[in-house]
Amino acid sequence: MTEILSQNKNDYTGAKILMGSATGMMQVVIPCYVAEITPREIRGVTIGLFSFNPSAGAALVFFLALFNAATAVGPGVAGWAYAGEAGSARLRAKTTTLATGSNAIIGTVTNIVIPYELVAIGPKTGYMFFGIGVICCVLIYLWIPEVSGRTYAQLDEMFERRVPAREFKNYVCTGDYGNETVKV
Repeated sequence: MTEILSQNKNDYTGAKILMGSATGMMQVVIPCYVAEITPREIRGVTIGLFSFNPSAGAALVFFLALFNAATAVGPGVAGWAYAGEAGSARLRAKTTTLATGSNAIIGTVTNIVIPYELVAIGPKTGYMFFGIGVICCVLIYLWIPEVSGRTYAQLDEMFERRVPAREFKNYVCTGDYGNETVKV
């Protein structure tokens, strides 16, 4: 199912909606952390729910599968394709380089910092990821333009005219962008 949705995402829904909802679905995993950060007096009760209640264990498996599906359909793969498509023709190589480089830097920092955070605050690290996820959802809404169904010339026209990212979907292109003749 996730493979079908990821292949046909532009036909069914916009990339912005898909990425935003997938990021939101990834936040659903937060209940898994709640079992670990409950007060000490009832912590055994919560852990007991997972060990003795089969439906709670099934819910845990469901949420983890939902996390994997959301990653496979949304930000996990769409980000790389989007980085290659969304820039203007003149800046496409620089846009892709910036996206790839910042991904590598953030990934490296995350892989170094997270083990120390897990030792220091344990499962409460999930709250940090929840906050980052909320910030990412807001940034996706504000800064990621909807480019599905647009040609590179239309994208260049919208970037040249400084159309805000939220208005890309409804913007009507003139069609004469790039048709200017060069006078010698």
